Amino acid sequence: MNPKIWILFFLLLSFSSQSPAQPDVIEKEGNRPTIQKWELNSTFPGRRFEFLQLKGSARIGIDMADIVDEVALHNNMLKIQMNSSQRTTFELLKCNRPLFGIDVEANEATVLYLNGPWINHLIVLSKQRCLREDHEFFLSVKTTSAVNPTVASFSITSSKNIRTTPPKDGSKRDIIEVDKSNSTYLASLKNVIAYTRSKAINGSMIIAFDGLEMEKISFSKCGLLPKVIGLERKKVLAVEEDLLNYLDRLTHVFCDYDRNEGRVELTLQSASNCSNPCMGTIRFEYHDFSTLKEKLPGTIFTVIFIFIVSFCACCCCGCCREYMAKKTEMKRREAAGLDNPLDSDIIRMIDEANERDEEFRVRAKACQMIDEERHTNLDEKLKVFADVFNNATATRESVRNATRVINAGPDSDNIYESIPDLSEINLKHCSTAGLDKEKEMESHNTTSTSGAAPHVSRPTILDSVKWTVGAESVQINGDEEFESIDD
Repeated sequence: MNPKIWILFFLLLSFSSQSPAQPDVIEKEGNRPTIQKWELNSTFPGRRFEFLQLKGSARIGIDMADIVDEVALHNNMLKIQMNSSQRTTFELLKCNRPLFGIDVEANEATVLYLNGPWINHLIVLSKQRCLREDHEFFLSVKTTSAVNPTVASFSITSSKNIRTTPPKDGSKRDIIEVDKSNSTYLASLKNVIAYTRSKAINGSMIIAFDGLEMEKISFSKCGLLPKVIGLERKKVLAVEEDLLNYLDRLTHVFCDYDRNEGRVELTLQSASNCSNPCMGTIRFEYHDFSTLKEKLPGTIFTVIFIFIVSFCACCCCGCCREYMAKKTEMKRREAAGLDNPLDSDIIRMIDEANERDEEFRVRAKACQMIDEERHTNLDEKLKVFADVFNNATATRESVRNATRVINAGPDSDNIYESIPDLSEINLKHCSTAGLDKEKEMESHNTTSTSGAAPHVSRPTILDSVKWTVGAESVQINGDEEFESIDD
C-alpha cells in the first residue's frame, strides 16, 4: 500500500480523536481567558484543558466520574499532567475545599500519578453534590504574571500502572534523626499507617518529638502544596482520622523523581532560637491507649489511694461525732427523768425553757448595767448640789445653777452639760433598785447644829429644790426670788 495513504489515515484518526469542543462553564476571577477542552477517547478516557491568554486566575468545572470509574475498573492509575509558559498554580477543589495543589514552573511539564486511596476518595466525592455548584470538581488556575499572557494546559486521564519502589523493611515505626543541618526529611509511613488501621479501635498513630520543641510541621510530596500542622511545642501529637487519611493518600502520590511507596517529605519549623531544628529525634509509631492505665506512674495511684483513705477517715470521724452527740443527748434526757427520751414535745418544751432562761439572764444583765449607770449619775449630781450648799454664802445664782443640774434641762450651763439626765435612761423592764435609792435619799433629812454645814437631801421633784439649813427646811420652787440662805 502507498505510504502516503497510511500517513493520511493516521492524520485523520488523530484529528477525529482530538477535536476541539466548546469551553466548559468558567467562573471569572481575573481577565477572561480562552479555554479549549478536548475529550481524550483514543486509548484511555480523559480530558484536556488549554488556557490561552491567561492573566490572573481562571476557574473551570470538571466532570471526572467516568474517568475515576474507569481507573477503578481496570486497576489503573490516575495521571495528571500540567504545563505552563509562566509560573502557575493548579488546584483541584471540591465544594471550595482543596484536594491538592501544586506550583508548576515555567516551561516545565509536571506529571503526577495517583492510585490506591486516591481513587476511592475521588469516587466518593464525585457522588456528593455541593449547594451552589453543578459540577463534581473545579480546577483553579492562577498565574503570577499579570502583564504577560500565559498559556497553560491541564489533562487528567486513566493510565497504566508505573513501576514503584516498596519500602525496604517491614518496620511498624519510623525514627528520624534531626540535626541542625537540615529542616526537610523523608519519612516512610506505609507500614505504620497500615498497622494503625488494623488496630485503630484501641489506639492511633502518634508523632513523638524527643529533645525538640517544634512550632510547625508540614507534609508534602512531589511538589504538592504542603499541609501545615501547628504543634505549639507539643511533645506528642496524636494523629486524628482526617490527618491519617491525608497522609495515606499522600503516600500514594508518585512522580518521575519520587516513585517510593509510603514515603513523604517532612518539613520542620523549630520553636527554639535555632535557625533550623536542633538535635533530637522524631518517632512515627502506633500507640495503644488501652494499656495507658498499666503505664501510669505509681505516684498517681499512691495519691489516689491516699485521697480515698482520707475521705473514708473523714466520713468515719463525722459518723463518730454524730453518734457521741446522740449518746450525750440520750444521757441528758435520762438524767432529766424522762420516761420516753424520744418524746419530741417534752424535748421541745425543755429547749424553749432553756431559751427563756437565757433571755432572762441577758435582760437581767442589761438592767444591772443600767442601774449602775443611773447610780453613778445620781452621785455626780448630788455631789454638785452638796458643793453649792456646803458654802454658807451661797447666792441665788449658785442655787439656780444647782437646780439646773438636778433638772438637767435645756437651759443648764455649759459647765454642767456633761452630766447625764435621768430622763434619758430607759428604765423599762428593769428593777427598782435605783428608785429605792432615790426614796431613801429623799427621806434622809438629818438635823445639824448651827455651826455645821447644811445637809442636802435629793429632791423628788425635778422642777424644785429642797434643802435643810440648821433646824429649818427651805424649798424653792422654780426661779423663786431670794436674797440669801439666811433669808
